[in-house]
Amino acid sequence: MVEINNEPIEVWFNQKQCTTLFETIKSVDKKPLNLSYHQERVNRAYKDFYKTSVKFNLKDIIKPPLNKLLRIKVVYNKEGVVDISYHSYKPKNIKKILLIENKEFEYSFKYLNRDFFEYLYKKFDSDEFIITQNGYLRDFTIGNIALFKDYWISPKKVLLEGTALKRFSYILKREEVSYKSLAKCNGVALLNAMVDFRILK
Repeated sequence: MVEINNEPIEVWFNQKQCTTLFETIKSVDKKPLNLSYHQERVNRAYKDFYKTSVKFNLKDIIKPPLNKLLRIKVVYNKEGVVDISYHSYKPKNIKKILLIENKEFEYSFKYLNRDFFEYLYKKFDSDEFIITQNGYLRDFTIGNIALFKDYWISPKKVLLEGTALKRFSYILKREEVSYKSLAKCNGVALLNAMVDFRILK
């Protein structure tokens, strides 16, 4: 059973600007999954963030070396790919979640600078965090969130449009969700590229 606090803890943090981005991609049996969704986000980053044309195609540069579950991290900037790394992956054991309120935090692109999230893990004893803004749910630190009432709901406004959020959009209704809805819902799910749609008990 996952433990979640009743009221968000307000945390102010001065996040530094970052121009380096990254993608996290799941690979199974040497096959990178859902590359079209990741490429779509990369393309949007070059168009809307860097204001230039896309510099690479993910399917041409990713070569998983091991026949096992891997987390691929592709780091890039305006000029192109900076680094590609391959890591063994094991889902995080989540038993305690803290609600954190930060009205000013902005993470509309997948910035390499994750100092705010790292600060939370150092400051608080918790397995995971849910970010709220003005009392409305936004995201987990490692993915998007969905709640189940009579149907699955995901916040209309999120910090980052995840690839799993896109893939599972057919079962999600997007609307503004107060943190108070957590106490009334029948289920909470974490969505990201590695766990897909993980329902937390």
